[in-house]
Amino acid sequence: LVNEDIPAFIRGAAPRLKALHVHDVTYSNDAHTLPYLLNNDFKKITDALYEIGYDGDMTFEAGAFFRKFPDSLLPACARFMCEVGRQLAAAAQGK
Repeated sequence: LVNEDIPAFIRGAAPRLKALHVHDVTYSNDAHTLPYLLNNDFKKITDALYEIGYDGDMTFEAGAFFRKFPDSLLPACARFMCEVGRQLAAAAQGK
């Protein structure tokens, strides 16, 4: 969704929106990193999801988040990624 108002897109696609492929972006490429690290406004995105009553799946495409961490930190990174996912899901449910 380059150069798109993502919350407006969510509202417009509401009846057909069933699954989300979630990651943050630089707007010049798909960074495939964890939400909240780059440019997407996830507060506005989750507010829009709440407004439409979104109850579908959210999957991360955020494997690049792990790239620069040493192997010894990967379990902690995975736990943090889970917490970010829980936060996004809760915010999309208005919690």
